Amino acid sequence: MRYLVWFVLPFCGALMLSCLLPFWWLTLILMAFFGLTTALLLRTDLRYRMAFALLTAGACLGCCWFGVYHMAIVAPIQALEGERSGFTAEVAAYPTRSDYGVSLKLKMLSGAASGRSAQVYLDSWYANLKPGDQLTGTGVFTSVFQSEDSKGIRQASTNVFLRADVEVLSVQSARSVPLRYLPDWLGHGLKQIVAELYGGQEGALLQGILTGDKSDLNDALYTSFRRSGLAHLLAVSGLHVG
Repeated sequence: MRYLVWFVLPFCGALMLSCLLPFWWLTLILMAFFGLTTALLLRTDLRYRMAFALLTAGACLGCCWFGVYHMAIVAPIQALEGERSGFTAEVAAYPTRSDYGVSLKLKMLSGAASGRSAQVYLDSWYANLKPGDQLTGTGVFTSVFQSEDSKGIRQASTNVFLRADVEVLSVQSARSVPLRYLPDWLGHGLKQIVAELYGGQEGALLQGILTGDKSDLNDALYTSFRRSGLAHLLAVSGLHVG
């Protein structure tokens, strides 16, 4: 356990430091770690060398992990900032209600953001879309990394790194929901059953507990949950499954 701590703590510290400093500092940090470790290994007893080696390995792996993630995910996403492009996209989840219509997750099939997922906001006319439906149109893409609100962090945690302001030109409805979207289909069916059996905020609360969807909760009730420290009950967890 002690050796694991010597590895994990510098790994986490290197990740945090990499987030706070400019990306090009990674090279300087790695050189500093290697230089410091070399000096310590040459001047310390054999019993301490393992600790110093683990400390350096954890810190260097943390920097490398951050660097690879930045180059593979963050940099290509940031390169799309403000990009306007035509697209064909597949609906990847059932729409959820937002303040001005619906929020929709799209899987881009063509265009500048091909292969990426994007969150878009459309009017209520698109509320009946289902996973597997295809949209074509044009959009302007922005990175969630530039977002100043907490929504960007939540979207990035679900592998959605782009937002798009889109103009839809056509909609092609799928005959049925593809098998890869089976979890979304089951969740949507569960929400419909709850809505039929319960009404008002009771149904909205039950949906939150069973599926994590809090969109139907009114602001007063959700604020009460947050102030009382019980908002975690509305996030699906292993405790709920148990």
